[in-house]
Amino acid sequence: MGLKILFAMRDALPPFRVDVKILFGKYLFDKGISTHLVGRSKSQNLSPIVWNAGDVSVSATDGEGIIKTFYCMLLESWFLLLYGRTADIIQVRDRIRLLPAAWLSSFLWNKPFVYWVSFPIVEGYELSWQSLKGASKLKSFAFMLRYKLANWFFYKLLPKTANLIFVQSEAMKREMASRGFSIAKMHAVPMGVDLEMFSEPVAKPHLACDDDSFVLGYLGSISKARQSDFLLDVLLAASCKIQNIKLLIIGDGVTESDRVWLREEIGRKGLQGKVEISGWMPQLEGISLLASVDVGLSPIPRGKLFDVSSPTKAVEYLACGIPCVGNDIPDQQLVINQSAAGLCVPMTVESFVSAIEILYSDKNKLHVMSVNAKNYVRNNRNYNVISHSIFKCYQNLLSVCK
Repeated sequence: MGLKILFAMRDALPPFRVDVKILFGKYLFDKGISTHLVGRSKSQNLSPIVWNAGDVSVSATDGEGIIKTFYCMLLESWFLLLYGRTADIIQVRDRIRLLPAAWLSSFLWNKPFVYWVSFPIVEGYELSWQSLKGASKLKSFAFMLRYKLANWFFYKLLPKTANLIFVQSEAMKREMASRGFSIAKMHAVPMGVDLEMFSEPVAKPHLACDDDSFVLGYLGSISKARQSDFLLDVLLAASCKIQNIKLLIIGDGVTESDRVWLREEIGRKGLQGKVEISGWMPQLEGISLLASVDVGLSPIPRGKLFDVSSPTKAVEYLACGIPCVGNDIPDQQLVINQSAAGLCVPMTVESFVSAIEILYSDKNKLHVMSVNAKNYVRNNRNYNVISHSIFKCYQNLLSVCK
């Protein structure tokens, strides 16, 4: 089956998120699906973007500003109307502003319209508006207007115009169904991994904590907004019960202020020598480093934005054969419970420390969980498996819309 998807994206191009870069750029392309990407350029120039799975139409370089936002909306709308004729499916990911143009192109060219929801952007706009303090009336009005328009487009227009809606998790599907979306139109596509990146034997690199330490690992970004000091509080409390415990952070602060804040917090809590920060590194090096830890930690603050998410962190730990201690975000809870490869607990210091103690004291449980982890990802949460599900959705959509 050879088909072409005209795909407008919110993220700058070339795509970097695995559920686009790997899913569409590799596995779906191997199944005969090409994609014509529409969006902004990540680089600061408009030089041609390499996308081996199809074509690319760039509206501008990435950046903020009312004029640029309006200009990009017009040009990308034009791309959807112009190239919709040559596509089999018109698909938009997280670009609420492009809903009218996508629907019109779908109507004019008689092509199915697919919308992909990877993040609750409307709720994000609402929180941004509500969090304004001391802002001018004009700015407050602009944020309020953005939220109100996005809310109307998303919750009133989208359910009536989209033929198929991909959502990030079963929790997001339930939430959107409660807001009037048809369950029959929605299909959950949780985050996964590219197994080929985890299949090669990885050499254990030298670490400052290469001794008899029990090493906790955290993969990803550190920031105040993510309440990342929770990791340090867990380590501090756990070190009172497990003397040889250490924390390896594979990543770093999101901004320079976050990086400074993290190191200050380590010093303030007296955790020097118990925390190692790798800094940002190529993905394969990060995976190699991750494979050296004993238990992966995945604390994600509960709330309107994250409760419907599909966290990648737990799946990446499991793909390395590392048991995960994570909190009860619905999709993460599903992964940990179904895999029997970790412990899911509330996001409190006491709960995380108790779970870590259980795994530290039972090496046989750790080994069993490690085996379960790899088996689960191999059979469920990898993009080879996920691509089959997506491919079938497109096939069914085209057969119904003929």
